[in-house]
Amino acid sequence: MTMTTAVEKIPTHERDLTIEQRGLIPVGEHERYGRTFRIFTMWLSPQFTPSAFFIGAIAAAIGLGFWWAFAAIVIGNILGALPVAALSTWGPRTGMGQLPLTRAAFGKSTVLPGVVMWATTLGWVAFNNVFGATALRVLFHAPYWLGLLLIFAGEAVIAVFGHEMIHTFEKWMSWILGAIFLGMTIKLIVSGGTTALGSSVKGGMLIGTFFLMVVIAGSDGYAWAPYASDYSRYLPSSTSKKKVFWYTFAGIAGGLTWMELLGLTVAHRVISAGTLGTASTIWDLMGKGGFAVIAMIAIYLATVAVDVVNDYTGSLSLQAAGIHLRRPYVAFINATCAFALSAWFLYARGALYDKVENLLLFFTYWISAWLGIVVVDWIRRQGSVQVGELSNWQKLHWNWASITAFILGFAASIPFSNTTAGYDFVQSHPSFKYIVGYVPFHLLDQADIGFIVAFVISALIYGLLQRSPATSIPPKLQFKQVD
Repeated sequence: MTMTTAVEKIPTHERDLTIEQRGLIPVGEHERYGRTFRIFTMWLSPQFTPSAFFIGAIAAAIGLGFWWAFAAIVIGNILGALPVAALSTWGPRTGMGQLPLTRAAFGKSTVLPGVVMWATTLGWVAFNNVFGATALRVLFHAPYWLGLLLIFAGEAVIAVFGHEMIHTFEKWMSWILGAIFLGMTIKLIVSGGTTALGSSVKGGMLIGTFFLMVVIAGSDGYAWAPYASDYSRYLPSSTSKKKVFWYTFAGIAGGLTWMELLGLTVAHRVISAGTLGTASTIWDLMGKGGFAVIAMIAIYLATVAVDVVNDYTGSLSLQAAGIHLRRPYVAFINATCAFALSAWFLYARGALYDKVENLLLFFTYWISAWLGIVVVDWIRRQGSVQVGELSNWQKLHWNWASITAFILGFAASIPFSNTTAGYDFVQSHPSFKYIVGYVPFHLLDQADIGFIVAFVISALIYGLLQRSPATSIPPKLQFKQVD
């Protein structure tokens, strides 16, 4: 039985740039295509971002020395990429996107993580747009709003075309941006970068700050977890699970580690230059000549490359939450909303690194609460999902066990969180000092373990409240999985 209709066109082979109208409905076995290696380029290109470059520079803002930060970045990105790589293997197995697949555990209650995920993608787009807009400002002296419009134009078109256009674009960007950033790396090693970044924290505070940087560095890759299977769901179900895992892991961990270490080598220059820091630092280091122009264009393209992934997944997340709009329309709406949020990053008061740190850590808390639930559900059903029933909203039920576990898991993370927003809130409202950020500030020398607490608590609560899978399990898998 075919799963497509005359009004629900999808790409059928590589380089087929048909506008993808498929949203929640699973990709049928007879509709699958693509080489496994595409997963590597799909995940590598979105990591070549100036936002990752900036995240590496945050080490200077929190007082960590170069070699401590170096270790934190490497460890953080290894740990952050592992869950994404594991979830990516669910795409060929089910033919479904990650948030739509969340309906297996949440049912109609997916409306909560779906909307939160949609807002998260807007936050990422807005954050990334800062660097694309500032690069165009440095290059053309263009106002921020014009730079945002140019980024919006690029990402909206590609995201509206959908899955195959994104894969094709990311493939070419992997090679083009990879070559440009390789040139930037050589330039930084020869004349610009330095390992002379000393620690301003000592003793137990040094260990706590190191752990905080592990979380900050790894949060960029970890935040891809709710996106994972969106970009592997068109692969045949017989695709090697190991290859999907390692290609995803290599693209994310390798790309992010590279970019964050580049940012670390020029951390003080980036932080001290404010909003324009990343673009202006790269412009100066590249000599303000022809290669500097290429670097600014690369930042623009890198911003578009990562934004289209956020825009596309944001559209699937809203659909998973029960918003009945066609995916191309939702993708366009997403890009428009993100335009407004970008202006907050650019124009609102406060240091950019504070805004970014708060954003990244918030993402790790809610994603961990979500992940604890879906992992427990997946283990219980042994990866066997009745995917056909998940695309029909009317057949789903509200699942209060999952929504309770999600909320309580996130809430439990708050006393263990270390954000400047939480610190400022407690300073203004001292009566909340035992509720917001108490543990890292008083017991753990700044170490943030909120994401661990969120995962464990949500998994335990869901496991206790939901004794069997929330949706039905087919009697057996309909395909053979290649290891």
